[in-house]
Amino acid sequence: MKVGVLLFDDFETLDVFGPVVNWIRKSRWTVDDKYYTSSGVSAGMDMTLGFLSDTHGIEFARQVAFHIEYNWTEDKDNDIFYIRPV
Repeated sequence: MKVGVLLFDDFETLDVFGPVVNWIRKSRWTVDDKYYTSSGVSAGMDMTLGFLSDTHGIEFARQVAFHIEYNWTEDKDNDIFYIRPV
């Protein structure tokens, strides 16, 4: 089973397909082997910098974030936009 994340309001739609993917509900992005998934547009920027960190080191990713003037959320599990399901 693969791990993935997406926008919080889409989980119920995907649940009908069964347990093919272990959807992580509170995460900016996830990594499963060579697969990276993000929970939205800005989370995709965070994920890309996370990928750069994984492949080229954290200092390189921080330099890229600085040069593109982006405030990177380095912790993939720190999703401040997470909303608990009602």
